[in-house]
Amino acid sequence: MDSEELRHIVALLIEDAEKLNIIKPDAVTQAHIWLAKRAFNNVNDDGGTTKL
Repeated sequence: MDSEELRHIVALLIEDAEKLNIIKPDAVTQAHIWLAKRAFNNVNDDGGTTKL
């Protein structure tokens, strides 16, 4: 599996988590979604980028 396929799978999982969080809101799930999106978009806390 190449990195592009992996990014697609991660994007699908993020979408699923967002849909579930709408049905049953949870602060922890929301935080995990936020972290996953930041990692997916390659953004560090200091504004730098990393490779996913």
